Amino acid sequence: MNKILYFLVFVLIVIVSLQIVFCSGEFDASSVVSSVTDGDTFETTSEGTVRLADIDAPEYYEYGYQAARDFLISLIYGKAVYLDIDDIYRTGTYGRLICVAYVNYNSTHYLNVNKALLVEDYTEISNYDNEFSPYT
Repeated sequence: MNKILYFLVFVLIVIVSLQIVFCSGEFDASSVVSSVTDGDTFETTSEGTVRLADIDAPEYYEYGYQAARDFLISLIYGKAVYLDIDDIYRTGTYGRLICVAYVNYNSTHYLNVNKALLVEDYTEISNYDNEFSPYT
C-alpha cells in the first residue's frame, strides 16, 4: 500500500513540476519541428521560426548552449508542437513567433516545453513584454 501511495505522490509531483496540462483550446497553431537552433528557438514546417516566450537559453558561445539545445531537441525535434502565440505582438524583434509551446505527453495531456526547460535548469526566466507571465 505504501508503495502505491509513494508512486501516486511522485506522479503528482512530476505533473505539477513540468506543468503537464489537460487538452485545451488555447492553441493558436500547430506544426512539426524541422530543426532546433538553440535552447529557446526552433524552426517549424508551416509556422516559421519560433522563439519560446519568457525564457533565455545560453548562446552558442556560452557554457550550457549544447546541453540546452540537446534537451530541446529531445523534447520536440520531428514532433508536432502546439503553439500559444503572443496575442500582443505575435512576433519579436527578429520576426520570430513568440510562443509557449506544448508537445503531447500522453493521450490527454500536453507538456509545457518552456516550463520543462526551466524546471530542468537549461534556461532562466526573462520576463519580456508580452501576454505571458513566466511566474504563473
